[in-house]
Amino acid sequence: MPLNDTGSSKVLPESRSDGRGSIGRLQTPDGGVRGMSGGLSVEAQLGEPCLPRRATYSPGYVVVNHSVSGPRHGLTRAVLVAMGILALAGCRSRSPQTIAPASPVQTTSVVGLPDNQTLLNNPAMGWVFYQNPLWPHPELVWRRLAAEWHVSNIVYWRGPWSDFEPQPGRYVWRYNPRVITWIRKVRAAHKRLAFRVLVNSKDRRTPATPLWVKAQGARGYDIAGVWTPYPDDPVFQRDFSRFIRAFGKRFDNPRETDFVDAAGLGWWGEMHHLKIPASHFDQVYNWLCGAYAKAFPHVLLVTNFGPDVGLKMNIRIALDKYGILFRRDGLGSLWINARQKQFMRNMFPRSPLFGELCYGYRGPGKPIDANPHIDQRLSQHGIHNFSEDLEWAMKQALEYHANTLNISWSAWFKLEPNLVQKFISRGGYRLYPAKLKFPAEMQRGQPCSIEQTWCNAGVGVLPNATPQWNHKYKFAFALFKKDAARPVAVAVDPSAAHLSTLIKGRPLNRTSVVHWSAAPGEYKLAVAIVDTTEHDRAAIELAVRNLPRIGRWYVIGNTHVSRN
Repeated sequence: MPLNDTGSSKVLPESRSDGRGSIGRLQTPDGGVRGMSGGLSVEAQLGEPCLPRRATYSPGYVVVNHSVSGPRHGLTRAVLVAMGILALAGCRSRSPQTIAPASPVQTTSVVGLPDNQTLLNNPAMGWVFYQNPLWPHPELVWRRLAAEWHVSNIVYWRGPWSDFEPQPGRYVWRYNPRVITWIRKVRAAHKRLAFRVLVNSKDRRTPATPLWVKAQGARGYDIAGVWTPYPDDPVFQRDFSRFIRAFGKRFDNPRETDFVDAAGLGWWGEMHHLKIPASHFDQVYNWLCGAYAKAFPHVLLVTNFGPDVGLKMNIRIALDKYGILFRRDGLGSLWINARQKQFMRNMFPRSPLFGELCYGYRGPGKPIDANPHIDQRLSQHGIHNFSEDLEWAMKQALEYHANTLNISWSAWFKLEPNLVQKFISRGGYRLYPAKLKFPAEMQRGQPCSIEQTWCNAGVGVLPNATPQWNHKYKFAFALFKKDAARPVAVAVDPSAAHLSTLIKGRPLNRTSVVHWSAAPGEYKLAVAIVDTTEHDRAAIELAVRNLPRIGRWYVIGNTHVSRN
C-alpha cells in the first residue's frame, strides 16, 4: 500500500556561536520556522536509535542539516581556536604547522518513523491462504473469503502426490487447465505459491501416494484400509525423488514460489508417525532433505520438527547441512511440549517459525476438537472456546518468532479480527531505517559515506543467510532525477551478513561507502533493500511511514553530485 509524504518542508541554514558548527532551522509549510535542536536532533539520539522515548516528533519535521567544520567531524571550531591560541602563546613543537580550517561539510540526517499498520507484501512472511486448486470453483472461495484473500501474501497448496502426478511423468501443472489458470491468477494477484506434497494416507479415502508406485513394487501398509508406502522403501524413494526433481524444475522460482515443505512423510505430512525402524531415520531424513535441496536451490525450504526424527537430527541434517528452516503445525494446542517451545526459541534467529494452527473452526458452540477428552484438557488450560484458542495461538506465534501463519479455515475475521491486524503489525520482519546521515554534496567517482541505523519492528527475521538465498538481499542507495521513475545510478552495499541477524530490539548501525558515476547535477537520494540476483531490483517493502516512495525505493532527501 502506498505511503504518504509527510508534507513539504525545507531546511534553512542558521549560525550558532557555541563553536559547534551550525544547526538547521525547518521552514514549515505555513511559513513558520522551527529550530531543529533538542528532541529533533538526530545527533542526540545515538544512544536510543529506534524511536527513543525521550524524543519528541512532529509529523514532517524529520530532516536535519548539519555543517561540520575541520578535517574531521569530531574536531570542532572551538578546538581549532584553542589550538591556535596555544600556538600563539609560544608552545613549541619539533614540527610547527599552520592549521587552516577546512571547508564546511554539509550533511543531511533523516529520522525514519516506523509503520506498524501497513500490510507488507514481502517474501517469507505474512498470512498464508490455504487452497487446493483441484477443489471446485477456487475463485468462488476467493470471493467468499475476500478479506482473508486480501491480507494473504502466500497461497499454500497442500495435496497428495497422487494429485500432482496421477500417472508416471504426467504432472498436473502441465496438463490441467484449472491448475494452470489458478497459478496464473495467484501471480496476477501479486501473491506467491507454497506447497506440501503428502505421501501418507492418514484421514484419506484414496491413497496419497499414486498406486502406480505400488505397482512398480513399492512395499507399504494400510491406514484404515488405504495403502501407504514405507518411507525407507527403495522403490518409493526412487519414484518420489524423480517427482521432486520435476517439481523443482517447474517451481524453483522465488518470484513465483515462496517456500516448499521438504517434508510430506507421516500423518498429514508433518513428519510424525513414521513407520520405519529407528535405525533408518537418519537415511530417510537425509534422503528427503537432500532431494528437495537439490531440486530447489533458489526457493526456501521448511520442514516440521518433532519427536519422530528428533530435534538433534532436525538441526544436524535439515538446518546445518541443507539450510532448511523450521515449521510447526499445531499452534493453539497441547501438542507442543516444553522442549519444543525451547527449541523454537533457541533456533531464532537462525530460523524463524513457519506456523500453522492446530484446529479449524467447527462452528458456533461446537467443540474445538472432535475428541471430548482433548477439549476437556484444553479447558483445564483456560481454553474454553475457539476465540480463546485463537488468542492462545497468536500468543505462541509471536512468542516463537513466527514469520508466517495460516488465515483460512480458522475464522480469524469472524471471531477475532483484531488478531489479524496484530499479526500484520508484529508478525514476520518489519525493517526500516531509523536514521540516515549523508552528505548534501558528493563528488563523482569519489567515495562517500552514508551512515545508517536499521531496526526491525517485527518478531521474525529476514532469512537471508540460507543457502537458497545466499545473502542475496542487500542494502542499496540510488540517485533519481526529479519526477523520474527509474534510478540513474544504484550503489549496493557489498556486505549482507547483517540482514539475517537484524531482529527486534537489536538495532544495526552501519556505514556504507558508495561511489557515484552519475553526471553532475541535483538528485533525489533513495534507499532500498535490493535483490542482487535480479539486477539489483528494489525488493523489500520497508516498514517506514514518513519517507516518499518510488516503487520500493524510499526517498531520504536531496543531494548534489559535483565533478571530481
